[in-house]
Amino acid sequence: MSEIKVILAENPDDPMLTLRESLKKNGCQVAVCASGFDALDEVINSGANILVLTDNLPDITGFQLSCLLKSTIVTGSLPVVLISSNENDDSFWKRASLADSVLKRRQVEQSELDSVKLIKRLATLKSNAALTPEQIDAQPVISGSFGGNDLLRSFGGLLDGLLAERLVRHFTRRLSACVHDRAEFTTEFFDLISRLFRPDVSGIIVMAPSPWSVYHINKVINKDILETLIYNATTNLGLSAQAHAQFYGEAVDPRGARLQKARVLEINGINGAKLGAVLVGWTSDKDIDNVLKSALEHLRDQLVPVLQLLIEKDRYGMLEAQAQYWSMVDPISGLYNMEFFMGYLQQQLLFSQRQKLAVGLCIIDVDGFVGITAQYGSETGNLLLKTLSEKLSKCIRSSDLMARYSGDQFVVVLPNTDMAGTKILADKLRTEAEKLNPAEQTGRSPRVTISVGCAQFNQHDMAPEAIIKDAKDALLRAKEKGRNCVSE
Repeated sequence: MSEIKVILAENPDDPMLTLRESLKKNGCQVAVCASGFDALDEVINSGANILVLTDNLPDITGFQLSCLLKSTIVTGSLPVVLISSNENDDSFWKRASLADSVLKRRQVEQSELDSVKLIKRLATLKSNAALTPEQIDAQPVISGSFGGNDLLRSFGGLLDGLLAERLVRHFTRRLSACVHDRAEFTTEFFDLISRLFRPDVSGIIVMAPSPWSVYHINKVINKDILETLIYNATTNLGLSAQAHAQFYGEAVDPRGARLQKARVLEINGINGAKLGAVLVGWTSDKDIDNVLKSALEHLRDQLVPVLQLLIEKDRYGMLEAQAQYWSMVDPISGLYNMEFFMGYLQQQLLFSQRQKLAVGLCIIDVDGFVGITAQYGSETGNLLLKTLSEKLSKCIRSSDLMARYSGDQFVVVLPNTDMAGTKILADKLRTEAEKLNPAEQTGRSPRVTISVGCAQFNQHDMAPEAIIKDAKDALLRAKEKGRNCVSE
């Protein structure tokens, strides 16, 4: 293992000289800081394996600094040991500091070797938590320059970061309230982005069951550059193409302004699953300041639960749509079921009565179906119904509706169709059913024919039962004629 870097923050008027020397003797690199802000600046600029903080620092207490680091995602895993001078300290900040260990100063002075062993053990156990300046710069949630020699500036910088986080949290709470409506959510999202960052182009990609993305362009942007930015973002998320992309605002043009700066914030869930990404880009080459960087990283963090809500809402909507679909569909034939047919027929008759339009109805019955299932079994019977429904449904128009009526019977509703047209379709269906029979009939497969009863909507009787009864009577006449025929 490489040398452990320890940041030791102590009050210069009350130094822990012996602990400092013991750490060095035991192979640790020790960076001594005379204030909490000096220690924070050392973390940001040079990184560390572990922090050891006393509670009597001259600017902020070690407990407060520990709370700041532990409540920030990029530094949250960095181990912290607090040394308290108060033997009976049970303050809020002691609990809220989230330190890995809190030691009494007297305890450290009496057994420095044990304290050093504890510090090294924590640094070793959490070796993956060691921070480098590059890691912090890549996620500048705590950003800026700090130092105990300029408390006003340091407190101002710290307040900037905390207020940026508070503001982003405020906006993302508003976003959470809009996840029920995608249009409202995207409007609120782009309002948030515009207020905080004033980008020339922005976008959001959501890895829902059916991924989608929305982009807003505030000025005419170079088409190739924007397409490359979006392509890279979607490809990194594992999407092969733009995810149901929608574009609002200004147009893109090959001669449009070029993006000088762009950020893609990939948003991952706690388990590492990719939830989506946010894109922002500017045509100005002005540097992105530390507060804006901090706000962007806070936005990345705060959007995690929001995107999870969006994805779950989309997943629930898909399941709900599937459940609604299957409640309308017959599981054997794949056609609409009788309940859906009755509702559709009622609506069609009402519309046709107002518009004075004809409506035709066919009831189809499989000839000898009871004998077929008795000879070949129910599985063959179900397969026959499925095959027949697939064959016949290809014969009807897109405006017609075919459903399974009962047992071995199907119905077809034909809007704006008179009796002549109804009979033409019925005979076409009968002919198609005959084509299911092999050229040489054998005992291994049943012979399939159908009988069809046709009826016409009576403008003076609005009840669906009336046209259904007429079609059933016509079907009975077709059976009496010898089956495999059409009757009205």
